[in-house]
Amino acid sequence: MNRKGGKVKESWSTLERQVREAFSEWANYRLHVLNVTHSGNRAADGRFDRLTQLVGAAGSAEEMAKSWSSTLDASSSIIKAQYLTGVLRTGESLVHFLERVNSYMCGEVGLLPLIRAAYEASNGLELLFRRYERRLPSHNIPMNMDLMVESALYALYVARSPASMIVVPDNRKELWRAISIDEETLRVVTPRRFEELVAYVYEQLGCRAEVTKASRDNGADVLAWQPGPFGTESLIVVQTKLYSGENKVDLEGVHALHGAVAHYNARHGHLVATSDVTGPARQFLDARGYTFINFATLRREVESVLNECRPSCV
Repeated sequence: MNRKGGKVKESWSTLERQVREAFSEWANYRLHVLNVTHSGNRAADGRFDRLTQLVGAAGSAEEMAKSWSSTLDASSSIIKAQYLTGVLRTGESLVHFLERVNSYMCGEVGLLPLIRAAYEASNGLELLFRRYERRLPSHNIPMNMDLMVESALYALYVARSPASMIVVPDNRKELWRAISIDEETLRVVTPRRFEELVAYVYEQLGCRAEVTKASRDNGADVLAWQPGPFGTESLIVVQTKLYSGENKVDLEGVHALHGAVAHYNARHGHLVATSDVTGPARQFLDARGYTFINFATLRREVESVLNECRPSCV
């Protein structure tokens, strides 16, 4: 953990574990509610099997990710992704959203006695689950808890997978704002969106930039033209690496940059990564005069430029 602004910021793995443990308890509780409100008729609601499957996988992040991904189709994935996008657009940080959902799950657990009392007071008539959901706001629990929980799980386990349908703010300025609020937002950004964001960053630093076509990039992810005197420009080839956790960019990961610089006859080569590079990779970059830029450093540079309201370039 690290300390920022006087508060202890918990690691992503710690937050993941807390949400997963809270989900396990919450999902077990929901299964109890479904049993009560449906008189044990499992066929009456498809959530029985789904929640049971997820609870059974909640023992580890790996099993949870695998199980959660298997429960999604393209349509439901888009719904969760769009909800998550809406959260980011409001300016709420990803970490705060996960903490809020975790709090709601913990708050809902313990309401079962009230539901049982309502069921017994219904003179034996079946208490539908929707009637239960309508009671949640009176206990400070949102009615759309299912969608909130599923969107939180989506952010934790699905968004970074290659097959993800994640939708982050489609406006690059909005995406930059979301990351400025909370850098953990990068965890739900696909590599292609990260390339677009890096291009936006170079534009803010005074360059003309474009994202290369994914199928024919020749090792370059972004091309940035740095303005020079008398209308001249010098080309910067930018390679991006969206790595999570403690993963470092290795020697193999930077070889493509060298080929791209030669292919485009560029003057500069930049590696922009969300993590550090290994020793051999750094030696490779230094020996060829290429620049390694940690995304956090680039972020600070852009914020400084925007605050001063004067464009410059890296």
